[in-house]
Amino acid sequence: MPPVIKVTKEQIIDTAYQMTREQGFECVTARKLAKEIGCSTQPIFRVYPGMEALKKEISDRVNREFSERLTRELLTEPQLEEMLLKSGLLYVNFAKEEPYLFRMLFMEESPEGSRFEDLLHGRDLKSILLKKEGRAGAPVWSLMERQYLFMQMWIFAHGVATMMLTKDLALEERDIPDILRGMLNHLIR
Repeated sequence: MPPVIKVTKEQIIDTAYQMTREQGFECVTARKLAKEIGCSTQPIFRVYPGMEALKKEISDRVNREFSERLTRELLTEPQLEEMLLKSGLLYVNFAKEEPYLFRMLFMEESPEGSRFEDLLHGRDLKSILLKKEGRAGAPVWSLMERQYLFMQMWIFAHGVATMMLTKDLALEERDIPDILRGMLNHLIR
């Protein structure tokens, strides 16, 4: 009779995900992960050929969760300008709330290519961008112009987020919306 599998793939992923949230994936080793789960390293390597495969799965999970959160948040905002502001705030807040997950997702090279490019040219974002109305009196932007505005806001938000994360910039939380709004106003003139 084959042995009963006591450590599931879900346990491995969930534990590695939590360790990544708290310490960063670079601190997740097979031994530390096994110790956290309460097993040997054998069950981990039964499921994953190596730690890079586990890292990819964790990274995919973080990307999927962030993308779902972003989509959900952006759908609630009817105006294009406010949606752009909300996307920047969500990005900066993600860096503050989940610094290790933010680093994994946006500050490490992805073997699959640019996650931002995938998001920017993805069907979900295009659909959201096209549905948003501009402010009264604002120009009517094409999809390409809307994508460009979104990209510019994210580039600026990425700068703010990474500077805060690396302690190169100390900002009060209440100042962040004003800084992003100032940039947005500059972009849409």
